[in-house]
Amino acid sequence: MKKYTPFLFFILALVLSNPSFSQNSKSENIESIQIGKSNCFPSYIKLRDDAKINFSDWKIWLKSYLGFSENIDFIAQNIEKDNLGNSHHRFIQTINGIPIYDAVYIVHENNNQVYSFNGKLLKGIKTNFKSQISSEDALQNALKYTNANVYQWQDPQEELNLKNLTGNKNASFYPIPELVLVPKDGNFQSQNYQLAYKLDVYAKKPMSRKYVFVDAVNGAILFALNRIQSENEAVKNNSTGTATTRYSGTQTIITDDSIPGFYRLRETSRGNGIETYNLNQTTDILNATDFLDSDNNWNNINPQFDEVATDAHWASEMTYDFYFNNFGRNSIDDNGFKLISYVHYDTSYVNAFWNGLSMTYGDGDGVTYFPLTTVDICGHEISHGLTEKTAGLIYANESGALNEGFSDIFGTTIEFFAKPSTANWQIGENMGPPFRDLSDPIPYNCPNTYLGPNWDSMFQEVHTNSGVFNYWYYLVTSGGSGVNGIGDSYNVSGIGMSKASAISYRLLTAYLTPSSDYQEARNYSIIAAIDLYGGCSPEVIAVTQAWYAVGVGMPYSSTITSDFVSGQNQFCSAPAMVNFTNNSTNSNSFLWNFGDGTTSTVVNPTHTYNSYGTFNVKLLALATGNCIGNDSITKIDFVNIDSALICVAIMPDSGIGATQTSCAGTLYDNGGTSNYTDNTYSVITIAPHDSIGVTLTFLSFSFELNWDYLKIYDGPNVSSPIIGIYTGNNLPNGGIISSTGNSITIEQITDVYLNESGFELSWQCGFVGVENISSKNEELKIIPNPSNGIFQIVIESGSKKMNIDVIDILGNSVYKSMISPFNSKKNIDLSFLAKGVYFIKASSEEKNLTKKLVIE
Repeated sequence: MKKYTPFLFFILALVLSNPSFSQNSKSENIESIQIGKSNCFPSYIKLRDDAKINFSDWKIWLKSYLGFSENIDFIAQNIEKDNLGNSHHRFIQTINGIPIYDAVYIVHENNNQVYSFNGKLLKGIKTNFKSQISSEDALQNALKYTNANVYQWQDPQEELNLKNLTGNKNASFYPIPELVLVPKDGNFQSQNYQLAYKLDVYAKKPMSRKYVFVDAVNGAILFALNRIQSENEAVKNNSTGTATTRYSGTQTIITDDSIPGFYRLRETSRGNGIETYNLNQTTDILNATDFLDSDNNWNNINPQFDEVATDAHWASEMTYDFYFNNFGRNSIDDNGFKLISYVHYDTSYVNAFWNGLSMTYGDGDGVTYFPLTTVDICGHEISHGLTEKTAGLIYANESGALNEGFSDIFGTTIEFFAKPSTANWQIGENMGPPFRDLSDPIPYNCPNTYLGPNWDSMFQEVHTNSGVFNYWYYLVTSGGSGVNGIGDSYNVSGIGMSKASAISYRLLTAYLTPSSDYQEARNYSIIAAIDLYGGCSPEVIAVTQAWYAVGVGMPYSSTITSDFVSGQNQFCSAPAMVNFTNNSTNSNSFLWNFGDGTTSTVVNPTHTYNSYGTFNVKLLALATGNCIGNDSITKIDFVNIDSALICVAIMPDSGIGATQTSCAGTLYDNGGTSNYTDNTYSVITIAPHDSIGVTLTFLSFSFELNWDYLKIYDGPNVSSPIIGIYTGNNLPNGGIISSTGNSITIEQITDVYLNESGFELSWQCGFVGVENISSKNEELKIIPNPSNGIFQIVIESGSKKMNIDVIDILGNSVYKSMISPFNSKKNIDLSFLAKGVYFIKASSEEKNLTKKLVIE
């Protein structure tokens, strides 16, 4: 057993690493919680097995737990069902009915019982929610920015193809402006969001397809996101053909015979179909034609490399089969999405891409590179479609690197699935020099370590920085040891490609959201491994160790360790509420002993101490599942409740803190005596008992100007009338702020970048009846006043005895006495008390008198 004895003098409490939110019984439903790196809200919440909630109640529960107001809501996006019987419901968060582009929250349930949540949530977005320009103006600005010669919707045949492809007679490429909330600079790790129009602009000449975001206030182009990531009559009969492919030998393919005497590269045996077309070295799909064969023996080798069409067709079939056979997935959208490929794109085009509708493959330059239709490249492009239909990873920065990485790892896995005897870890090696190597990224100018050699910090190029994810996947699959790019030694035992791909697939389809980064990928891949194989399993160990090997996170520890912290554990009055945060590892079964005769098995309990004193707190962590052993920790005198302590409070790191009911005290920002933290939203209310008002006196104040803010409300919550909004280095309102009632609320909001020293303030309440009586009450006299603590009170007691009670500014009684009937004077010695302000209350059956006493 470990024992810790804290300082015997008062210290400021540490800020929680995993803070609680609203102080209600919902906190006790939670088994574990993770906080988002770019905001203060939970990126992951796991409920206790005995505290799951009905799916129909999830929104009410979550909004109540997080303290969300009525203007925050959620729009259903899609549902993913897995082979464990779970359903994963994706929702887009809205504020005032406007979607936040990347704020996707996933509700995980089994048999209508919600067991966890994860994703990205935002609160406190301060922007103009009313557009100042019209949607037509936004469209014209987007078109001016794109500056194309011809757009897809301007071609009637392209419009008709889209209608046929989607089965929607109203489908069109014409951009429909949609109001959304996005970060001004396109940095989805910031919280500086604003109102914008989103437009899907598909240009034909020159070709491009981008989401263009236009400032809804001034019409400026904020940023654009590339949708191109580097259409059909019904098929009548499926026929089995033989294909002599360029890269994969002779393979069996499915075609159709709807044209008399010919077979085409079209089939409907998989989903809604797989079709492969010839672009005839043009860039316009209107020039696309069918590949035809008279006997269904596709040996069409010629100088135009027409044999590569069967490479693309067979690779599409193998990609469909991989996802269906391993995960029960019906194409990339799990609803039979038709897989259309265009071969022979342009001339000397060394690339392939997914454009949101189909796959397109260039023929290479004919010297170094040849047609880009190898099975791994085809699997790569189709998997971009899977990512778009599931996590929707934004194609930029770390989320873009993960997007590319998923295509690389699934493209490679599909190659091993389709060609197990010849497959390897390189991308595109059959059609020329490989682009990348998952087993050894460094020679291809890609990093194998996060922030290590070859990491692109300046441009965050997605194909480059995907090397980290690629190498992680290789290590999880095959294992390896060595020293990584930042000098850490590692040793990973591989678990094989089947398990590695299952974990990766679950990570992508069940947990990641549009702006997820490498840290989130690590966290959720571990959770995915636990879902599939259990805690402390070899699979969880491999996943964790592989992330450590590539420089993300700490190495796996098999030891159960017990540890905890609390936001505040020193109090000046009882009752006192302590929020405990469990930092134990490799355990999810616990027993708490709070030192006052009560216990709990809740993971992160909130406990109320009802009496003064010091209390030892013990936490026992028990082994579950594959984990072994147990551990306990006892922290001596961890909780101290003493009326002699100065009341000191710290803004919570996130959410709503405990209401302060003492008459006086000191309040710090959430950094305590250090700088406040970035990406926070926290609230605290000061509401002393029996007071008529609260006065704040700021002793210091320093917030990042116009980015970080302190808001003060005249009442018990943030819905109360606002007194002021403060930023910069000037003391708020000159340093003094008073409420009109008996409570005042402080709200702290900080952004993702930079922080300052924050604030320190003291608060003082006024007792009921004191402010108006203390200076004018002539029936009760204190001579002298101020004094050194030795004074005389003079009072006409009448026929009843008078009870004397001396109260400190915290509301505690520090001295009691009595004046006998008909006496008028009494000498009192309070020189043993600390200097400060006190109140003398004299009461009898006939009267109640109060006066302020000052000891100097």
